[in-house]
Amino acid sequence: MLSRLKKLASKVKSVLRGKGHGGNSVAWPPGDKARYLELFGAESVDRRRFYNVGAGGNFRHPAWTSVGMESGKYAHPNVDLAWNLLDLTPMPLKSRTAEIIYTSYTLEHVTDQAVQNFLDEAHRVLRTGGILRVIVPDIEIYYAAYQAKDATPFYKPKHDRMEFPTEKLNSNPNQASFEQRFLWTFATATSELHTSPGVERISDAELRQVLAEMPLEQALDYCTSRCSIEFQRAHPEYHINWFHAAKLTRMLRAAGFTEPYRSAMGQSRSPVLRDLALFDSRRPEIGLYMEAVK
Repeated sequence: MLSRLKKLASKVKSVLRGKGHGGNSVAWPPGDKARYLELFGAESVDRRRFYNVGAGGNFRHPAWTSVGMESGKYAHPNVDLAWNLLDLTPMPLKSRTAEIIYTSYTLEHVTDQAVQNFLDEAHRVLRTGGILRVIVPDIEIYYAAYQAKDATPFYKPKHDRMEFPTEKLNSNPNQASFEQRFLWTFATATSELHTSPGVERISDAELRQVLAEMPLEQALDYCTSRCSIEFQRAHPEYHINWFHAAKLTRMLRAAGFTEPYRSAMGQSRSPVLRDLALFDSRRPEIGLYMEAVK
C-alpha cells in the first residue's frame, strides 16, 4: 500500500509540475519537432520516450525525459523521473518502449553492480532498434597522463581561484602529487585531497606499489574497493568507478547488447544525438563515447 501511495504521489507531482505525458512547456528549437516526428512518430514524441539519465538541472528539451535523483546534491526541479542508480532498482519504465537512453558523466559515480543494473535495465526498456549512448571518463587517458606526468587532463582553472583549505578540499588539486590527482579521478574517497573524516586514504607510495605489482585493471579495482557505498551516498559528486573501452564493452555485452561500438563526440548513429548544443560537448578531451543498438 505504501509503495502504491508513493507512486501515486510521484505521478501527482509530475502533473503539478506540468511535465507528465508530454506536458513539458519548453519550446521546441526551430525545425526540431518535425525531425523528431519524422524519425520516431507522434506517440514516442508526445510520451517523451527519450531518457537522459543524470541529465542535471540545465538540460531541457520538449521530447526528452530527465531522469535523476529527487534528493541530495544532484536533485533539481527539472527531474521528470526519479531513479537512484545506487538503489539497484528497476528503471521505472515499461519494457521495449524507449527510443533512446543517453547518459553522460554519470556512471563513474556508481559501483560496477549499479552500472550493470543500469545497462541491463536500458536493454530491457529500449525498443528493438533503440539506442543507448554512454559517455564516461576514459581511464586510459588519465593513466597515460599520470605516467607521463602530464597535468593537462587533471587541471581545473577554478581551483587556482580558490582559497584552501575549503569545506571539501585540503589543498589545491592542481598542485597535488600526480598520485593524488589520479586517485581523485576514479576513487575520490581514497585521495588525500578531500577533507572528509573516517575514510582510509591511499598514499602516494601505496598507489605506486599497487600499480607496480598488479595488472592495471586489478590495481584500479583495488583502489575503488576502498571506497564505501555509505560514503558515496553522502558524497555522490565523487567518483567511485573507472572505465576503458574494453571494460564497458564487456558490460554492454553482458546486458544483452550484441554489438556495442566506440563512438566520438557528435558521431552518434542517431541524428538527434548529434546536436552538440544538448549532447556530447562536456569535456570531450577525456571522454569515452560508447553506443549500442538493441
